Amino acid sequence: MMKEKPILYVSTNRRSGAVGFSDDGCGVPSEHQARIFEPFVSLRQGGTGLGLAVSLNFVRAWGGDITVESAPWRGSTFTIVLPAVGGEGERIAS
Repeated sequence: MMKEKPILYVSTNRRSGAVGFSDDGCGVPSEHQARIFEPFVSLRQGGTGLGLAVSLNFVRAWGGDITVESAPWRGSTFTIVLPAVGGEGERIAS
């Protein structure tokens, strides 16, 4: 049974350009993790299966990636890594 209100934690790593989003919710079983970024794949009742697919599309268009680490009943961590340089090679983050 999923917690009524899982807690969301946000972490950043300025050196790598990573932003992590972790929760203490129900987690994603390992057998589903490879497919959760595919369009129309949802593990939630009533979900469209588009949220993670669209997010990954945007992040990859910006030269980044999204990864997931999760275990059932231990929560999940989604990490977004974006490049730290602008379009012309100028540094926009330190």
